[in-house]
Amino acid sequence: LLSGWFLVYILRLRGVPENICFYSVASWLCNPFTFTIGTRGNCEPLVCAMVLWIIICLMH
Repeated sequence: LLSGWFLVYILRLRGVPENICFYSVASWLCNPFTFTIGTRGNCEPLVCAMVLWIIICLMH
């Protein structure tokens, strides 16, 4: 969920329309591939959240 919030924040900073933000985040959060990897104990969602946080920091 943290990655989804970061993704919304980045898209809003870029001026992306609200409906495209919604579909982008929904496709990320409801993707069975990323969901399955995250539930197996892999740290991939944490790595994605950290990369998105770095992008947010670079945008400021």
